[in-house]
Amino acid sequence: MAYLLLIGAVLLSAVSSIGGKFYNRANADRKDPNRLYTLLMYCSVLAGWWILFLTDFDFEAKVLPYAAVFGVSYTLSTASVVYALKYGPASLTQLIVSMSLIVAAVWGILFWGESLTWLVAAGLMFAVAALVLTIYSGRRESRKVSFKWVLFVLLAFVGNASCTITQRTEQMMFHGQYGNMLMAFAMIPAAIIGVVSFLKSDRRDMKIILKKTWFVPVIVGVTNLLVNLVVMMLVQTDLTASLIYPVIGVGGLSVVLIVSLAAFREKLRWWQWIGIAFGAAATVLLSI
Repeated sequence: MAYLLLIGAVLLSAVSSIGGKFYNRANADRKDPNRLYTLLMYCSVLAGWWILFLTDFDFEAKVLPYAAVFGVSYTLSTASVVYALKYGPASLTQLIVSMSLIVAAVWGILFWGESLTWLVAAGLMFAVAALVLTIYSGRRESRKVSFKWVLFVLLAFVGNASCTITQRTEQMMFHGQYGNMLMAFAMIPAAIIGVVSFLKSDRRDMKIILKKTWFVPVIVGVTNLLVNLVVMMLVQTDLTASLIYPVIGVGGLSVVLIVSLAAFREKLRWWQWIGIAFGAAATVLLSI
């Protein structure tokens, strides 16, 4: 059963990048589709976490500041991913966002008293190499990397790192409690930002976007919630963290890479393939 959950987590972790890329391609010629995407996704996640929170009610006011920071960070990360997928490849976007493990690892060494082992040091070096190789565009005259993609994917990187650090800090401070409360209240600022952003968008094409692709952000939002739930279930099994997190990270990247090549016809330079290999190795090393 544990391994079935692990396989499920791998597949679910890839849905966000695949769904976002599909949505952007389907609405490439329409006005301002991404603000509707984030609104529907945030509302789906908000509804799911509040259902879970209310069915297992456990409240602590001191968790609210963590929820606020997580909510803003989550909004920055998820919204930036959607735009990064609009301007760049899904495979490299997935890789770079997953490399936010770099920041979490360094933060743990500086503030959580975690030791700098040779595995962590090697993982950090591999991760930096992966970022450099995937962002590097080659010769100027044959530039393939969009500046907008680099900007948004780095914002997603920062936002995802902040989410990881905030959630881990809250769990350490409150001894693993109030996880559902953290997520439920964190989704409130995300949903508010989504609503405000949507109201300021160009809504001329909203009807046709809703008609053809409304289900994509809803599915992405639901799978976002499910990934967190499955990981929490996996932590309670006999599987070790050193197995769970590398498999999810590398497995999700592999699924996105296969779909990107087969369905989206993305083409990568040889050094970007090397960057993906370094990224996979870094994910494993930093999760051990």
